Order: sequence, then C-alpha cells, then structure tokens
Amino acid sequence: MQPDDIELILDADISEDPCLLFDVVTPDGVLQLLGNVEMGSNHLVVRDLHIGGDAEVQWGWSKLRKLGRVIAEKLNVGYIEIMERFGQRVRTRDVVLVSSGSPVRLSLSFLHGANTPEAARILVKRQLPLRTAHAILTEMVDHGKAFVTVPCVDHLLALKNELSSAGVIAKVHAPRPISVREVRDRTKLSQEVFSVRYGLDLATLRNWEQGRSKPDVAANTLLWTIARNPEAVEESLDMEDGVAPPSP
Repeated sequence: MQPDDIELILDADISEDPCLLFDVVTPDGVLQLLGNVEMGSNHLVVRDLHIGGDAEVQWGWSKLRKLGRVIAEKLNVGYIEIMERFGQRVRTRDVVLVSSGSPVRLSLSFLHGANTPEAARILVKRQLPLRTAHAILTEMVDHGKAFVTVPCVDHLLALKNELSSAGVIAKVHAPRPISVREVRDRTKLSQEVFSVRYGLDLATLRNWEQGRSKPDVAANTLLWTIARNPEAVEESLDMEDGVAPPSP
C-alpha cells in the first residue's frame, strides 16, 4: 500500500485540533479513525484511538501499523498545513448539524465491534463538541458505560437507532415523572411520617400530591429511589455528629 493508494476524508467542520475524525479510504475498505493526533516531521501519533469501518475487513495491528506509516508519509505536517497545502491528498467533508432540538441525558454502553468513530459523528451532529464525544466514548470503552447530555436532539428514537447501528446502546438517563401519591401509598405512611422519614418538606409534599406544583429532576430522582430502594434513602439520611461525607 502506497500513499497514492489511500484517500483521507476529514470532517473539517467538527474536528477540533488536536482531536480529529476522518475516514481513510483504502483498496481494502474504509477505515474510520477518531483520536487526538500529534504529527511531527517524521512521525504520526494518535492517542486514545477509536477505530471503526467496514465490518468485513479485518484490520489487524500489523495492517494498522502499516497504514499509520502510509498516512504519516502522505501528510507529514501539522493540522493547519493539512488543510492549507494538500489539496487532493486530504478531502474535507461537511457535517450537517441538527438545527433545533432539546438536550437529552443518555447513558451509553457498547456491543462488541462497536464503530465508535461513527458514534462520535452521530453525537456531533447533535451539537456535542468532538472533543467531548471523544472523551465520553473513551470513558465508555474503558469502563463499560458513560453518561452524556446531548445538546440538540430533534428525534430521540432516530438518535437511538443511529447509535444502535454503530453498536452503541443509548438509554435515557433521567427520571420520568412519577406519582408522588402512589410512591407514598406503597410505603403505607402518612404524609407527616413520609416527609420526616425521607427528608422532605411537608408543605412541598402536600403541594405535589394536590397538583399545585411538580417535583423537579432532583426530587423525581429521590422519589424513584424511594420507590425502588427506600431503605437506602433512610440509611443515607441517618447522620451522626462528626461523620464526614464520603471522599471522592
């Protein structure tokens, strides 16, 4: 494989130096790369590398090392010079961003063989900065799960389906509204006892149950925890003098 055998397609609008997202078109198929790129006079270093591409192509480490040498030979300059000097050697591609939508909190996990560079492109289309997408996906791969607020989601199901096609499983990570009265009824406690046991203001609890106000996100999270694991809430509220909060 020679430098003239490959074509580089850079997502120029969303790449943020030193974090790059680009496709490498080779005779064997298309490889997608996402990472923090450092380029010198005779070397190319990609840190926290994410690799995706044609599923039928087996990109072993030997092949990847060879491809890295070919890319370094093809470019051999810094990021700004890539854009200014190389013309046909690096083709740029615009990414159309979603123009309107609402922020959504998601948990992300992945399947074997997930195409994380494509997942990054999907998230960036929803106005998540590429560097943030790279960091979140790196955390997901390292720890099995990561959490992110996607800034501009116009169609949640479409986003989840797109990520699923890239091997990334997205779930909404925010509490749904819950009936305060049903939670309390499940405990068989009066309003007065319920509010004391779970650290709630009695007047606020009454307003929730009578529909005069609604729990915010934090209160909904507490109510779901009471519904699922009331003992944990009770234990977390049992304080003793001199007991410090847990260290990070």
